[in-house]
Amino acid sequence: MLKSNLKVWNKEVFGNVFHQGEDIHKRIHKLGAKDDESEFDEVGREKRKWLLSEQRRNNLTQKALFQQKARIKWLKQGDLNTKYFHSTIK
Repeated sequence: MLKSNLKVWNKEVFGNVFHQGEDIHKRIHKLGAKDDESEFDEVGREKRKWLLSEQRRNNLTQKALFQQKARIKWLKQGDLNTKYFHSTIK
């Protein structure tokens, strides 16, 4: 029951951080094109500033996700090269 609730929460609240990152990048690029054409106003600058902060937050979320996945993989597989590393240190 918890697993199904977590799946729903993940889709509705957390979402796919990789798709969100792509979407943020596209929106920043569109605003950058407007800035190049001198059609930028104060609202546009604030929106770009907000999107850049969202991009930083998204990058941190992606990094944390990769770290968690790596940790899970390491816990499942263990350190397969322990003998090699111990011999190189000695």
